[in-house]
Formats: sequence, structure tokens, C-alpha cells
Amino acid sequence: MALQAFFDASGKENDDPVLTVAGYFADDKECEAVENDWGTATGGRVFHLADFGTEYCKLGSMGWTKAERVAFLQRLGGIINRPRVFMASASAEVSQYASFLRVASHAHVFGPAYSGLAQICIHMTERALRAHNLFREKVAYAFEKGEREHELAKTLTEYGKPKGGLRKLRSHRFLPKDTTLLQPADLIAGTVQHVLLRAHAAVRCLDNGRVCTSLHNFERYYSKDGVSAAVLAAYDGIMLRIVANKPLFASLDALTEEMSQRNPAILNKRLKQSRNQGKRARQIRTGS
Repeated sequence: MALQAFFDASGKENDDPVLTVAGYFADDKECEAVENDWGTATGGRVFHLADFGTEYCKLGSMGWTKAERVAFLQRLGGIINRPRVFMASASAEVSQYASFLRVASHAHVFGPAYSGLAQICIHMTERALRAHNLFREKVAYAFEKGEREHELAKTLTEYGKPKGGLRKLRSHRFLPKDTTLLQPADLIAGTVQHVLLRAHAAVRCLDNGRVCTSLHNFERYYSKDGVSAAVLAAYDGIMLRIVANKPLFASLDALTEEMSQRNPAILNKRLKQSRNQGKRARQIRTGS
């Protein structure tokens, strides 16, 4: 058996109080079914939740009625929210993550909020694979091209190292946003983000004092039109969709410090990688 995992982000770190990285993983056969059903529903046109209902939507949804839009989103939700498709999401309050980075021992390892949350999604996926006895199956991770590729590539590469018999079982790629199987990840991430933005507007703080909070605790903020429930899988007892609180990042930082004590070379590689990422960003901005 071979599996594929797709993740995307929702929210802007400089504009939104919450940021989300989310997606799904499934075996090749199930991914093929999702891709076929999704292509049929969209007519092969690109779906992007942020554009849905606007003049930029490739589906022409700007001219649809509200009921038509709701029905379409529920249809897409049914395509991805199906048996044998596992969803994972990690969200965080931007201010909480920023305060963590200010005191973190290894801030360069975690990077901005997107990178930190993407790494948590990877870890949760690996945890779920163990729980479902799929850990020794081949898994291909996919993220949107251009999204902190070099930081994520390092994390993903670590799972492919020859430890515990995992050599050649993990791979990764960065794909264009219009890739069909990335579009459901966009829908999942956007739906989670909308739920948590409503929650944040109501309570002003998502941190409940624990290491993390399962998304199902925010079900009261699901959309009243049924779209949230149609898209997001029901809680099955395994925490794969979470709001990461500051203590979670602090614990990961402590683990990173422990790792650096055992093998300083790993942290040196990460630091070099972070510096190179900054050089690439400057080159892009200056057009060189």
C-alpha cells in the first residue's frame, strides 16, 4: 500500500489572529477516487475557497444563489469527508506563536507560524500512521509550491532517514496550487480557519490552559448552514485536528534542545538552512 498526504494553509500571519495548516492523507486508490469525484464536481476548474463567491472564482460562483453555494460546498465536503480519508489540522493564535518564538532556544528551527504548524501536521500524520498500523507503508507528502519549501523539506527528509527501517518509505514534493488533490486541502484548511476565527471573535482567546485543544471543542462555532459539518470529519478519539497552545511549542523546543545536545550537527544544518532561506527571500524581493 502507498499513501499520499496533502496540506495547505489558511490565514495571513500579518492580518489574522489565527493561522491554520490542514489537509488529509489516504491510500492511492482513495486519492484517485477523490480526484475523480472532485474533477467531476468542479468540471476540471480550479477551486479556491478564498475566491469562492467572488469575481475571481473560476467556477462562476459569484452568480450563484446562497443556497447553490452552500449545496456545492457540502458536495465538495462529501467528496473529502469519507471513510479511509484521514484529516489533520494544526492551528495557532499568531500572537501566542510569536511570543513563543521570542523566548525559544531554537527559533530558527521552527520558523514562522506556517512552518511550525506544518511540522505539527507532519508529526500528527506520523502518529496516526502508527495508530492505524500504517507506519511502514510508503507515504508521499505534498505541500503547495513556494510555501517555506526548504524548512519543510528538512523536516520531511528526517522521516526518510535510515532509522527504524524507514529508508525510502517517505518522500515529499511541492506542487502548484491548482493541483487537483491540493484543492481539498485548501477546503479543509479554510473551513477550520473559518470556525476558529468565529471562535476567536467570540471568546478572544483560544488557549484553554492545556498543551493543545481538539477542534471538536469548537463545534458550537461550526457554520449554521451545515458546511463545516459536511467538510470536517467527526472526532474519532484520535487528536488529529488541534489548536496548538504555547506549551506545545515550548515542549517541542525542549525536545529540540535535547536533540541538539545529542547531535549538534543537526541544529547546525538547520541554522544554515534558515540563513539560506532568508537569502532566497531577499533575492525574490529584489528580483535577482
